[in-house]
Amino acid sequence: MKPFVTVFALAALLCGCGGAHHAAPGGGDTVTRAASLLTIVERPGWVEASVADPWREGHVLARYALVADSAANTSVPDGYTLVRVPLRRSIVYSSIHTAAIDELGAAGAIAAVADGDWLSDSDPVKARIAAGDVADLGPSMSPSVEMAVGLEPDAILLSPYESGGRGGIERAGAPLVEMADYMEPTPHGRAEWLLLMGYLYGVPGRARGICDSVAARYDSIAAAVARSERPRPRVLTERPQSGVWYVPAGGSYMARLIADAGGDYAWADEPGSGSLALDAAAVLDRAADADYWLLKEYGGISEAALASAVPLARGLNAYPRGVRVCDTRATGLYLDQAFHPDRVLSDMAAVFAGADSTIYFRPLAR
Repeated sequence: MKPFVTVFALAALLCGCGGAHHAAPGGGDTVTRAASLLTIVERPGWVEASVADPWREGHVLARYALVADSAANTSVPDGYTLVRVPLRRSIVYSSIHTAAIDELGAAGAIAAVADGDWLSDSDPVKARIAAGDVADLGPSMSPSVEMAVGLEPDAILLSPYESGGRGGIERAGAPLVEMADYMEPTPHGRAEWLLLMGYLYGVPGRARGICDSVAARYDSIAAAVARSERPRPRVLTERPQSGVWYVPAGGSYMARLIADAGGDYAWADEPGSGSLALDAAAVLDRAADADYWLLKEYGGISEAALASAVPLARGLNAYPRGVRVCDTRATGLYLDQAFHPDRVLSDMAAVFAGADSTIYFRPLAR
């Protein structure tokens, strides 16, 4: 291990961070509890953040040493990437993370994004791109590396993929922060990644407050649903793409959300936290009698368009009256689903209780 000098200047960033802590090996307090892929430890004068590899059990994808920008020391333990905090000029690939950073009050530290054309209408960064305050690097798979280099970012937040490339963005010379939150199997676990952004942008106390509030409200809604004696409607999700119907496995984030909202998910008994690739016959076998069919469509979809795109739709009990569509362009579903699962849970529970229209889900347009 290289020499590592304790940096007490980071203490100011740790002040006010509440929540449950527990002792970590080697000294310090572990502040994450629900996340399965993220471990954050407050060490004396610095913060350790470790990201587990979602695709290789027992392996670590990345380790970071978050050190106060004002500290002179730059030595970090072997195997750790140094990240100076708070970030002031960051590149953030996902609109899910830009929205969270905005909620933390740190939107001014976003210098650029990727895939700006796909931002939802509700994303606060969209107006800042139009005003020229935030740069759009273009597609995340092939970003403008030259533009990124010119911005001189202090970190780049991106989502890792098992076989996906970086598009050369590592040449920008900034630390790459692997935001693997989307691989978390539970709503609580994913929401806890807000803590990492809290430390990165110098507002850990604010992040902890939001996390605690979200967890408490989610648990309250789930408990109320569990006490209810109403029937649990059978639920189908998604629609086929290129002949394959990808539905969440029984151990997935979405399956957990449906169960907590009071739904009987058609594949709840299928193991795994990823997706199941099914054909039409398998879907009809399990979900032909489903009461609700939940769809997420960019721009929405009409009754006729759905029947045209999915010929077997007319053979499903849920079509058309039980279909609920979320227009992801017009709503903030993806943004809220990550770090405010309590909002989505409340909405979904209302659907399963018989509500016609909710904040996110609406009946099929005719």
